[in-house]
Amino acid sequence: MWERLLEHVFSLFEAQPDSDPNMIINSLKDWLDSGDDDAITGLSGAESDYYEGLEPPYSCKNGPMDNLGEVA
Repeated sequence: MWERLLEHVFSLFEAQPDSDPNMIINSLKDWLDSGDDDAITGLSGAESDYYEGLEPPYSCKNGPMDNLGEVA
């Protein structure tokens, strides 16, 4: 269902985003899950070790989003 929704949203753009809906879905699942463990969701999920390697570094939320800005 989420994959179809993202594909529909992508189709609304004049220039289609170069993103895989499954990559976005897996990353969101790992952002929202309750733990920071080795159980990475799919091939494109991520936990805090990934986010802490970014510039600037930050921890994975591991919980519900407070606002949509967390997705950007």
